[in-house]
Amino acid sequence: MTKSFKNWLTLGFLLTAHVPGLAAATSSDNRVPSARITVLVYDYAEVTAETQQDAEKVAAEILATAGVETAWPDCSGAETPAPPECKRASNPTKLVLRILPGSKTARAGYRFRSSICGFTVQHEGVGEGYLVTLFYDCIEKTAENTGVAQSLIMGHMVAHEIGHLLLATQGHFRRGIMRAKWGPKDWQRASREFVLFPPKQAKQLRAGVRARSDQQEAIRIARLASTQ
Repeated sequence: MTKSFKNWLTLGFLLTAHVPGLAAATSSDNRVPSARITVLVYDYAEVTAETQQDAEKVAAEILATAGVETAWPDCSGAETPAPPECKRASNPTKLVLRILPGSKTARAGYRFRSSICGFTVQHEGVGEGYLVTLFYDCIEKTAENTGVAQSLIMGHMVAHEIGHLLLATQGHFRRGIMRAKWGPKDWQRASREFVLFPPKQAKQLRAGVRARSDQQEAIRIARLASTQ
């Protein structure tokens, strides 16, 4: 990783106790959609299509209840040709989700413990990050240790990491999905009802997306001006 990047490390939902089997997860319909982002998905861990799609639905639902609508084009090469959205072209409203297998080779250069499930990357000197990386071996281990579905765990982790990017902070909070450490009670709750962003954080998320949209509009106008 070059010096032009700054790693924002987030704790990987460390779990040590067993949680009862997954129950039907529900979520609130009290949402205020007002912002939209695109998440480009690059799966290098060969996650099953069902698990990946279910995880995206979980993350999308959590973000939607905070007023952030999402699109999830698969840029892994499974579709030929790739969706046009996969051309990033310096778009602040497009984030990248990279799913790595989590092997020693995949973790090489990051110096992360195997208990770290994900992290985000941000350009130094720029207010918006764009890259989320998950290590799938950590998700598999967490699912095995807790009895919770991989898709539910992965969906919450994706929403958590996107939260870091949109909130523009490496910090964690005491309440909601942005907590640093998750114990048995947290996953018991998640298996019954998705863990969400509290109202104040949701407002900040929407503000973060609007700021990105404004920046993208400025880029578009600058490009138009340069062609005249």
